[in-house]
Amino acid sequence: MALSKTCASLSTSALDAMHCELRQLMTEYGSYLQDESIQGDVECLAAWIEAYKQGSDEAANYLNEYGIVLMEHIRTKLQEAACAFQRLDGESPASKSFSGRDAHKLNEAATLASHAEEELVDAIDSETKTN
Repeated sequence: MALSKTCASLSTSALDAMHCELRQLMTEYGSYLQDESIQGDVECLAAWIEAYKQGSDEAANYLNEYGIVLMEHIRTKLQEAACAFQRLDGESPASKSFSGRDAHKLNEAATLASHAEEELVDAIDSETKTN
């Protein structure tokens, strides 16, 4: 397969950092991931990274083709959920004590997802620079 040669050089250090951040997302923000129906997406990306670390050319191709799009989707869903809670706070001050914490946690999760996305971009960019 022609792609396997080029994909085999994804930056392992960047993918390790991304994998760590995905694990942190699942551990610290799992309930929010479930609420936004994106827990499976995060688990899927983590599994593809694990497969890549074990030498899977298919995983390298998947991460190259779909990884960034999936990370953008995850980040966007978290940001939209945080905005919805913030909007709710503005509309109903009585709900602020309940939803304010959720908005803050969702913003933290979105920031972490953004960092993971940057790590994937770095991994792919390093692969492009070596070819």
